[in-house]
Amino acid sequence: MRILFLAPVVPWPLTQGRNLRNFHLLRILAARHEVELLCGSFDAGPPALPSEVAELVEFGEVVAWPGRPLATRLLDMGQSVPDIWQTYASDRLVDSAWARHATKPFDCVHVAGFEMMGTWIRVCDRLTARIPYVLDEHNIEYSLRESMQAGEALSVADIPYRIYNHLQTRRTRRHETGAWQRAWHVSTVSPEDRDQVLKHVPAHRVSLVPNCLDIRSLPKVERNSVRPHSLLFMGKMDYRPNVAGVTWFCREAMPALRERFPDASFTILGRDPAADVRALNDMPGVTVTGYVESLVPYLEQAATFVVPLFQGGGTRFKVLEALAAGIPLVSTSQGIAGLPLENETHCLLADDPNELATAIARTWSEPATTWPRVANGQRIVETHFDWSAIAPTLAGIYV
Repeated sequence: MRILFLAPVVPWPLTQGRNLRNFHLLRILAARHEVELLCGSFDAGPPALPSEVAELVEFGEVVAWPGRPLATRLLDMGQSVPDIWQTYASDRLVDSAWARHATKPFDCVHVAGFEMMGTWIRVCDRLTARIPYVLDEHNIEYSLRESMQAGEALSVADIPYRIYNHLQTRRTRRHETGAWQRAWHVSTVSPEDRDQVLKHVPAHRVSLVPNCLDIRSLPKVERNSVRPHSLLFMGKMDYRPNVAGVTWFCREAMPALRERFPDASFTILGRDPAADVRALNDMPGVTVTGYVESLVPYLEQAATFVVPLFQGGGTRFKVLEALAAGIPLVSTSQGIAGLPLENETHCLLADDPNELATAIARTWSEPATTWPRVANGQRIVETHFDWSAIAPTLAGIYV
């Protein structure tokens, strides 16, 4: 089968969830099919396809996404399509997709995320015959927007911002559910997301394709140098749910934890920390690293991995990576959403700051119950969340 893979950004480096998912799905598909990749980039400088990605595909091209200043975004409000489609819009990419198909037709298109549906629709407008597409929903975009809006405390000055977001969420819901209905197939990362899609699409056209790890290539993590009373969180630190989560944790839970453990420390690891995150460096016991070359030293030293999130969608690679590394996990309910993890069996769950601090303290003071949970967490990742486990599902979609 000849497949066009449309991705919002170059699936490299493997330092954030979207890149991880798209790289491994691309790798699995390219092992069985002839795949061409068209994607974009927000990076400065000439767009380029790294060798790690180029070697997977028959053809690859990267375009530069145009900038969208505030004035442009306000003007675009008059259009009927979601704002996210305007962000990932490029005439050059549409021209390239149409030209590649005209030269040698594609049998199917893999649309890597709802944000790329606007591009695909523009390509379809030029076609004389319909090409089936698979929409891979790494997040359900309208649900993600709803969860972020529900957690925001906005002032009167933010009313225009809330109106804008409400309008965009309504547009996104309408167009996203429509994209599901027109798709040949829809793949989701969690059972909860699958259930959302099943309200609009027959079951035989919806598959669960969870986020996974490449277990064989994971770096070796030696847990012989753990720092007592140390906490770790990692993620892309300009992502709004991550920013809100670590800010809340530092203000609401860390003071209570440091009352009980004066040496308690919290390391926030991840690229592009927002201003609110960088400001947390001034709090006692908190360190914001920004981007780091290797996660291994931090995974080896962390006594507990904490996921203090209340917003977001999909499932989180960071949780799987922490479990695979053998780190005790403490999370809010939302932090492990979409994953088959049970409180007291694989992790400890709490949504109140004092209860969260108590759960963390248990991982430090109750080794007899902590290490069985760690072993259970490692086992579930190794048996259910390796990319090789979902290859048969993909094979069943692309037939």
